Amino acid sequence: MHCVQSLFRGTADDCDLITWMCDRIWVMQGSILPHEALSGARLSIAEMLLGGTTTFLESLWAERYGFGNLVKAVEESGIRGCLGKVVMDVNPDQPAFRNRMHKGLVEGPETLPNAIKMWEQYDGVADGRVKVWFGARTPGGVSTSFLERMCKEAKERGIHITMHCLEEKMDHDVFKQFGKSPMEYCDSIGLLSDRTVLIHMCWVEGEDIKLLAKTGTHIAHCPASNMKLASGFCPVPEVRLLFSLSHISSHTKILTSQTATPRKRKRRHRRRRRPLQQHPRPLRGNASLRPNPQRAYPQPIRRLRRASPRNGHHKRRQSPRPLLRNRKPGNRQESRFRRHRVKESASDSEL
Repeated sequence: MHCVQSLFRGTADDCDLITWMCDRIWVMQGSILPHEALSGARLSIAEMLLGGTTTFLESLWAERYGFGNLVKAVEESGIRGCLGKVVMDVNPDQPAFRNRMHKGLVEGPETLPNAIKMWEQYDGVADGRVKVWFGARTPGGVSTSFLERMCKEAKERGIHITMHCLEEKMDHDVFKQFGKSPMEYCDSIGLLSDRTVLIHMCWVEGEDIKLLAKTGTHIAHCPASNMKLASGFCPVPEVRLLFSLSHISSHTKILTSQTATPRKRKRRHRRRRRPLQQHPRPLRGNASLRPNPQRAYPQPIRRLRRASPRNGHHKRRQSPRPLLRNRKPGNRQESRFRRHRVKESASDSEL
């Protein structure tokens, strides 16, 4: 999850991944102020709660946003958050497209000790709902020595790591300069473990999948995000053959707390609950902007319950009362009607 990117929705549509990231999103993210980042975090968390999400993973929260703002948004909302603080340095030999990062997002090796300070200060606050992670930048944009140092610190302190990896096909060219496959390189620096979540993984293949399964590394693939940017698909069928369901999660830039198989529904009739309130209808055309409670918030719809012995409606309903002329004599209403007719006839005779 990138909480601040909820503020940019609709500003970079119909773009490929590199154009979307380098020319649009990084430019806006590099100009975000702390109070704007707090608003973006609150908006993202509110949307997640409305969708039923209880736990999320923020993968790259920059220092310019203020890490305390993200913790504040999690604490006041009641959601659980795994908060990835950006950890990076500048690799002078990084690929050309990674060198296009906005200057407002470029940070140095001091991010590692700062992330450790944030872990010591905030990890476990809000009744244990806040967990501080290392949010590592993708290999190639960070030096190998720095990544090895980060993995060592994480292993000593038991800190989890999240990193974007193999999101675009060009990442394979980045790993070729190391003379290893992508996952062999990640394993050599100590990144692969059950405390690591690799995001996207659209172009993982071959023996790398077996290595991920062997080390217990987690995968969070993003089908909706990858379809929007046409960056590829994670080979989920191949991965599921080697992974347990707890090691792979499907999400739209949101990592849920766990992946559970859907429960089979029992084949029996259940009474349908009527909605408490309908959603307000949007105004159309030249409709008045004045609030109209009856139009915006209509009354709940009453639904007729199905006749069943359980709800007491299994008996046949009585037919409507017959007309007065069809009633049997001796009825109280009939006798009253006859007395009224006799009285009128007597008064006519007196006249």
